[in-house]
This record gives sequence, C-alpha cells and structure tokens, in this order.
Amino acid sequence: MTKSEALKKFFERILAGESKSYNDYGYYTCTGSISSCYHSYLQGSSKYNKKYSLLPNPLETYTIKYIMDCQAKAKDSSTGQLYAVGRYQIIPATLKGLVDEINIDVNLKFSSDVQDKFGLALLTPTYKKYLRKFILGEIENTQENVEKAALETAQIWSSLGIPYDLTMTYKGVVYHPKKNQSYYPFDRATVPASTVMAALTDLRRDLNSPPEAGSKNSFSLFFLALLGGAYYFFSKRNKK
Repeated sequence: MTKSEALKKFFERILAGESKSYNDYGYYTCTGSISSCYHSYLQGSSKYNKKYSLLPNPLETYTIKYIMDCQAKAKDSSTGQLYAVGRYQIIPATLKGLVDEINIDVNLKFSSDVQDKFGLALLTPTYKKYLRKFILGEIENTQENVEKAALETAQIWSSLGIPYDLTMTYKGVVYHPKKNQSYYPFDRATVPASTVMAALTDLRRDLNSPPEAGSKNSFSLFFLALLGGAYYFFSKRNKK
C-alpha cells in the first residue's frame, strides 16, 4: 500500500459521518434553530440535495476565494451563509486559517487535489501534541497515546466520538460529554472512538512501514516534504 492510499483509506473510515464527496457542503439560511436553518447538499443523495443558491455548479469548479466569500456572508442574508465545505467539511474560520498557514493561492479551484492538501494539514497541525506524533511514530503505540490522538482527532471533526468521558468548558458553558459522544455540544457523533483509534493505529503502521526497495526516504521525510515543499511549490507555480 502506498502512502497516499493509506491516507485515503484512513479518511474513508473516519469521515463516514462527515461527507460523501468533494462537492458536499452545508449552509445556513437564518440564525434560529439548527434544525430549521441548516441545510445540507450531499452529491448523489436523494435526501440531502438542497443546493445553496450561489453554487449551481459542483463545488470543485469554484475558486477558494469564491467559497470563502460565500462563507463570509451573514447567516440571515438573502442567500444565507455557506458553512462546512468539501470532503473534509471545512468551516469558515478553519478554511481561512489553512489558507494563511500554507500560503496557497486563493484563485485556485477548490479541486480534490487542493482539498486533499487541506485535509492533510487538518490531520497534522503542529499545535496538536499527540495526533501528529502518534501518526509519525514519534511516540509509543500505547493505549493512552492512541486515546489522546483520537481525542484530538475528535476535536477536528465533530462526527467522531471521544474516547473517554470528559468535563470541559465550551464557549463559557460547562458540560460533560460521555465516551463516543461528540466533543462539541449539540453535534452528534456517528463514528465510535474505537473506529477512530483503530484507523489511527493502522495509519501509523502503514505510513511508517519500511520504504519500498530502491527508496531511501523515510515516511517522516516524505511527510514533511508533502507538508512543506509541496505546499510551497503548489502555490507558487500557480502564481506565475
């Protein structure tokens, strides 16, 4: 299995409750209850197929800038606000942060390739103490470490269950999510923590397996190159 295949397999397992395609998205049309204001468009779905009025064409055909402009609109405007977008369901503040972090040209199309780069950046943020190190094999494969990596993954995608009970404060309110519930209040987890931990463990194994014959590069070098040099090259070549 190649490194890219391992990453694809991982995301297919953990994002089952997030999206089905690179063209899926959600949007708000008002500021009231989520049930009455939030709508989803899942490509190919007969149940969730209500399109956002400013996206008559597939999401991948629009530029990053256009998508960010739609996400910047007010929820109660005439068109509403585009919210979670694409395969990795990236919300407005997160997309802005990713664009700034990797310095990508916002005039690029929001293609599957671009989305995959965002997805990888989401999975390996430097501010996550355990997730990145666990995947890279820089910390031991213990129950404690995989649980902490799973918790940090659940902090990225709300459909993932947390690995153990928590007492925490979110937006000034204290609440007590239980194991396999979402990290975020009012969101529902559909992927149990056991699935996330198994997927993380398999990804760690697949990405840190010995390189194929003739290859001198370890995965860590490949990974860092993908996060650093590939981002730089990808963005700069499209500004020429």
